[in-house]
Amino acid sequence: MWSKSQPGPFDRYTTAEADEPLFVLRCTYPVSCLLVSLWIGVHDLMGGNPPEAVLDAMQCSLALEHWARTHGSNVDLAVQACLKVLRNTSFSEFASQGMPCIKCDDSGVWVHQGVVVRDLPCPICSRVGTSTAAPLSVMAVADRATLN
Repeated sequence: MWSKSQPGPFDRYTTAEADEPLFVLRCTYPVSCLLVSLWIGVHDLMGGNPPEAVLDAMQCSLALEHWARTHGSNVDLAVQACLKVLRNTSFSEFASQGMPCIKCDDSGVWVHQGVVVRDLPCPICSRVGTSTAAPLSVMAVADRATLN
């Protein structure tokens, strides 16, 4: 496991810009292992990770969880709390912050069971696609099919 005194090959701390904001996840935060796992999944959906970076992050997540559990942290309670927050988050709140819809990228065109849907409201942001909406590529259809 990498540490402050022994940075790993994918260490982001040493490569960060001098004025770049950082948030450090420590083993003392019982939800840190889940957040690293979420980072892996989100980063992969956004364009992929090199396999070595994924393996490194997975090993980090497991080490975070092991350390937290062996030092008395209630990891299970932290994971339940995190899931409760995610379930109670309205994705429309993200749109109010200027973030694109995770289902239709603000086009109103989305995918349901592998089929492109243009004439029904997006189930997340309620936008409806138009005939002028950019057609989805085969890759976009495959990517979005997992978000149903």
